[in-house]
Amino acid sequence: MKSNYIKSLLILLFSAFQLHAQNPSAIKIDLDKNTVQEISLNGQWDFIPAKGTSKPNGTTADFIDQKAFEISENLNKIESFQIGVPQFLNRVSWWLPNVSNEFEAQETARVNALPFKTDDLQAGWYIKTIDLTNLKKSDNSEIYANFEGVATVSRVYFNAQYVGGHLGMFGSFDCRLTPFIKMGQKNKLLVYVERGTKADKGDEVVSVAVTMPITRDLLTSLNSGMFGGFGNGPRAKFMGIWQPVKLVVSKVGGKIEDVFFNPSLTGHKLEFTLKNASLSTVNGKLTYLLKDAKTGKVFTTEEIKVTLNRGEYVIKAEKSGINPKLWSPDHPNLYQLEVTLTDISGNKLDFWEMPVGYRTVSTKGEQLYLNGRPYWVRGAGMPPYGYKPTDSATARGFLQLMHDGNTVYTRTGCNTWNSLWYGLADEIGVGVTHEGIRPWALMSKAPAPPATILQHWKEEQLEVIKKYRNHPSVMVYSISNEGLQGDYSNPVKLAIFKDLIDAIRKMDPSRPIIQTSGDPDVDHNADIEDVHAYWGWYESSSFLNDYTKPRRGLTLNDGRPFLNHESAVPYSMIDDGSVHPAYTKRFSAQSWVGDIGTYAKGKDVSYFQDHILAEAKLKSEKLRYSRKALPTAGVLLFASVTWIQNALSKPFDQWKPFPVYYGVKEAFEPVLASMATTQRYFYEGDHVKTKIYLVNDNVDFKDLNGITVNLSFLIDGKEVSSSVFPIGNVNYFDVKDVDISFYIPKIDSAKQRSTIRLTVKDENSKTLSINSYPVTIATKQWISKKATAPLEIVALGVNEDVKNQISNIGNLFEKPLSKIKSKADVIILGPSAINISKVEIQKALKPGGRLLVLQQGKAAHRFILDVVKVAEEKSVASKPHLEDFMFDSGVVDGQAVDSIKGEFVEMLNWKQNLPIFDGLEAMDWKWWGRGDNLAYAASASHRIDIKNPKVLPIGRYLAPHFYWSGDLQKMYDAKIGYPVFAVKEDWGNVIICDLTISNAIKYDPRAAKTLVNLITEPFGK
Repeated sequence: MKSNYIKSLLILLFSAFQLHAQNPSAIKIDLDKNTVQEISLNGQWDFIPAKGTSKPNGTTADFIDQKAFEISENLNKIESFQIGVPQFLNRVSWWLPNVSNEFEAQETARVNALPFKTDDLQAGWYIKTIDLTNLKKSDNSEIYANFEGVATVSRVYFNAQYVGGHLGMFGSFDCRLTPFIKMGQKNKLLVYVERGTKADKGDEVVSVAVTMPITRDLLTSLNSGMFGGFGNGPRAKFMGIWQPVKLVVSKVGGKIEDVFFNPSLTGHKLEFTLKNASLSTVNGKLTYLLKDAKTGKVFTTEEIKVTLNRGEYVIKAEKSGINPKLWSPDHPNLYQLEVTLTDISGNKLDFWEMPVGYRTVSTKGEQLYLNGRPYWVRGAGMPPYGYKPTDSATARGFLQLMHDGNTVYTRTGCNTWNSLWYGLADEIGVGVTHEGIRPWALMSKAPAPPATILQHWKEEQLEVIKKYRNHPSVMVYSISNEGLQGDYSNPVKLAIFKDLIDAIRKMDPSRPIIQTSGDPDVDHNADIEDVHAYWGWYESSSFLNDYTKPRRGLTLNDGRPFLNHESAVPYSMIDDGSVHPAYTKRFSAQSWVGDIGTYAKGKDVSYFQDHILAEAKLKSEKLRYSRKALPTAGVLLFASVTWIQNALSKPFDQWKPFPVYYGVKEAFEPVLASMATTQRYFYEGDHVKTKIYLVNDNVDFKDLNGITVNLSFLIDGKEVSSSVFPIGNVNYFDVKDVDISFYIPKIDSAKQRSTIRLTVKDENSKTLSINSYPVTIATKQWISKKATAPLEIVALGVNEDVKNQISNIGNLFEKPLSKIKSKADVIILGPSAINISKVEIQKALKPGGRLLVLQQGKAAHRFILDVVKVAEEKSVASKPHLEDFMFDSGVVDGQAVDSIKGEFVEMLNWKQNLPIFDGLEAMDWKWWGRGDNLAYAASASHRIDIKNPKVLPIGRYLAPHFYWSGDLQKMYDAKIGYPVFAVKEDWGNVIICDLTISNAIKYDPRAAKTLVNLITEPFGK
């Protein structure tokens, strides 16, 4: 018994020893003598934090080289830790910080789980053991280590010998290991990484040299894209092997360094860069083959004889007159390009492959062309690449959702992508604008950075262009996001951008270029114009905007294509759909959904989500059909990562698109039927006259014949009425508009929600697309209300529609006040009754009666001068740090009333069920229909003393605005106004109402309901 126990114990001890000896960071390799290989080095690595690294471990390469030798010789004596590769050693915080609290918690947990603290870590060593004990002699292999991205400064060693390195986190680089391989032994691959540090002097050399002296200014100014989060400060805080690593094994005598595939519609040009690192001359052949990626059928092939002495060579090939399947986002046809280099005996020296696509992208006049046909981009920017750069499930799931949701184009957004994301975009079908790695590169009036920084920017930018230029999904290049913000006419800075553009054109002449996404290209350096817009967020919405006339964010009228890459849609928290706290603090959301929607949680986030849905959908439709009058090349809504609940924190099967996703999916249907009216509330039985726009962006570039649109009303999912409108023939890329009219159906209750559905069918009755609009139908009975006692009402200066509604409430008199025999319970003064004085009202109004002043703006102040408040200061905020449209001037004009087209007025204390809001929903003072395709609810907003005890604010208004500076609460207090408020005077109660009742009452039941409540209901204390 005792003997068995001891035996078991020995087995356990031996197993533990074996487990320790089998280092998880080691990889055992058996090289195949007859093939070339790629071997992933992702997974577990050893890591040694550099001690005492509040400053870098020295300032010379010699110091780091010596450390590499010491570590290689004494690895078993040095404490190391197991960590996974690829990953950052710091928390990922890309674009908006805290856009998902669940993701932030997961990131915090990931970093906290690392076996060492990383907050202050400035440098460290990765070690990978490459076990070649099975190989007793060289098999003439060439072995390289390929790193797709290391942050931020790196030096690489193999068996203590320096083999290469890189400056910057985005560029891919190779390190030749061959000369230092130890066959039959365990080899050590060491990677020194450094995140950078700060020094007192900007020109002090503070880090190890790679290709140039690394000064403090350069190190803290390295290209970092959007990593670190928007506005999160220093950009030199990232560290780690954050992209995949692999060994690339070829044979001595020839290596395929690079391949550039430049397609046309009927052929291609190929450029091969070959390298012979040996001392021998190699004669052989280069063979390339293209085969259908789905079927494997060979499409075309060619052999080229080569003679390679030691050095690097460029071989070119060209083929025409072939008929490939073309790649587009809607038809992502791919071919596998295989390139083989063999010696004269047929032995394979190297092999290279990747999927490619035949497609062309060009510009002509004001239009973008795809495969020789005009193309209008239907896209959305800001997928979650930066949050999950190497997570294939996130990449595939999100790009598939984009494609399936008709947002078939995107922008990499302030940095490049990697091979994983570009490869999936190729496969799934999502076009991409590849954006540069230095956002806000030369923004503000500050002088351009030193030459070393500009040189490094250019070098790394070209590295990533070269790396990813074979991907067919890459359709356009953008040098920088908002790279000239606030200084886009500076000739010195424009020359810097032109130099970059020229270099990219030389490297890849096959794609159009944007100078900076967001700023005007005043020197016409690039091919496409792109200025951002924030309609329905920081600016007026599409319910008000006319996109048939030039405006910022729509066109610059300079004869080039205009492609807006950032047309903002308000940003949600990904976890629950609520407003992102950054925009709560900036008072952005309050302009659109008030406090009730801004601070909502749970079910009440629907106020915010409904706004996002309505604005994004209408904007997408209007921009598409408005190109008939004003040519544009497309739009990318912003930001798609906030459209998918749980996209950062849970598996794909638990993702849930927010309503905006489905709305944009309809609006971006390739063949779109869109209704011109912006009205969404109707009276039962009304006769509506509007237009239908039919947009033909057919994915096969085909003309359409015999098109009809069926307009139907659905209630509870059942069709209750329908009409068919013939549209006729519509050529590809055309927009055709047809005048239509229809009746609003009868309903069974006083008010009912409904859906207008537009179904597009072709001449064969095949359904091409479906579009829908949520609407509400109300009866006259919903509006009507009799006062508890007959009211004597005098109405002056109001239109017939208002009179008709008033007559349903009480006894209406329209005589001049001097001719009224008895005093009135209610006096209503319309927009034109501005000459009636306060004295006249006092004589004609019963004590405690009500004066309702409609849409008189400043003229209404004659009745309540003592509560009017004029701003004491014209400017209440700090001067913006940047002179640019994105930054509000901070000026309050000091006026007591603003003339506005107020799209939304917040009902104050709506949740308290005040009688004055009887029957109205919280968002019912928003986007009132007027019969003219413009929808807004208020014409003036007043600044009043709300602390005065006789004042009751009823409706509050905050104009949409860009970024404020200084004391934001003080700015908010100065900017808000009140389109609706009451004042209790000794002689009566005054209600000032600048809601657009007179304009909307004929069309929108909510305007009539509001008027009835203002006349009949108590308005509070």
